[in-house]
Amino acid sequence: MHARVTRFQCDAARLDEMIAMIPVVREQVSAISGGTANWAVWNDDGSGMAIAIYESEAAAADAQPQIQQVWAGLAQLLTAPPEVMAFSNAENMRSS
Repeated sequence: MHARVTRFQCDAARLDEMIAMIPVVREQVSAISGGTANWAVWNDDGSGMAIAIYESEAAAADAQPQIQQVWAGLAQLLTAPPEVMAFSNAENMRSS
């Protein structure tokens, strides 16, 4: 497994717009092959993270063009470019 954690900052005044886009983003992310889990977490000040788990580093690399398209669709709501951190290993710590 491979993971990417992306830190983002949404304009707090436009947070409701970001939340309204969740169904579209969910559909886009669900169409990406090789992904096993995706979460978006955020605070009321607009700070947040997107967490993505992939089957492999190759799957994460293959997904990059689609992920860039998702972020491009959110760019007008962000106050800065998203910051990506990659992790070469990921393990589910829940038994179910």
